[in-house]
Amino acid sequence: MKLALKEAQKAYQSGEVPVGAVVVKNGEVISRARNMRECKQNAICHAEILAIDKACKRLKSFRLDGCELYVTLEPCPMCAGAISGARISTIIFGLDDKKYGCAGSKYNFFEDDDLEHKAEVIGGVLKEDCEQLLQKFFALARERNKLIKLIGKSVAETYSNGKEKDIFTNLLQNVDKIKGENYNILHHCRRCVIDNASYDCVMKDDVDNPVVLAVIRGKSIDENVLIVGKKTEEKCVVDFAKKTFCKGCKLITKEGKYIL
Repeated sequence: MKLALKEAQKAYQSGEVPVGAVVVKNGEVISRARNMRECKQNAICHAEILAIDKACKRLKSFRLDGCELYVTLEPCPMCAGAISGARISTIIFGLDDKKYGCAGSKYNFFEDDDLEHKAEVIGGVLKEDCEQLLQKFFALARERNKLIKLIGKSVAETYSNGKEKDIFTNLLQNVDKIKGENYNILHHCRRCVIDNASYDCVMKDDVDNPVVLAVIRGKSIDENVLIVGKKTEEKCVVDFAKKTFCKGCKLITKEGKYIL
């Protein structure tokens, strides 16, 4: 389970829901995987599915009899079906999922007499560690969603009302006013406060009515608010982000999402 937690941590660092899975047979690690739905943009790329896929390829068989699957979160219906189809003998999970869990919490898929395959289920292994990581991720996700809504609102207001409303002042308090060289987009980071939360920001200083236009999600899930002028084209925002932020970070703008 500690190995599965390491995979979950990797998922967390890449902006995925932090779930990790490991397949073991006769004490040997056969495969390991983590959630990759976001980076692959594929609905089935759950940790369990990917770990099973790797294990089947390594063992050259779709039957994983005698294998144990360790996963940090109780399997969902899709993963429970895959586990059953692979004939995995034992499922060991960390945190129970009362909403979608199919290993005893919401539904016990592996003890259904109408289904051909049954498996031993052991839950609650390193539960606190698994729960802490997931809670941390979703707390940050809620903050991120607030920012995304704020981006949409600020851009819409700036473009629609035609008034010289100082949205910048309303949204960003205690911002260090950047002065200096006349860069097209200034390569300076400062701290700003949005809804009582503090963020790093990059500001374009040479246009009127700047707005919060994008959020950069770093590999450690840290948020960077990118503040630019309303006249800035999307391509300029993306090009600037690619030059300024680390490769692999995610850029979320009003118009789309990008991997830098």
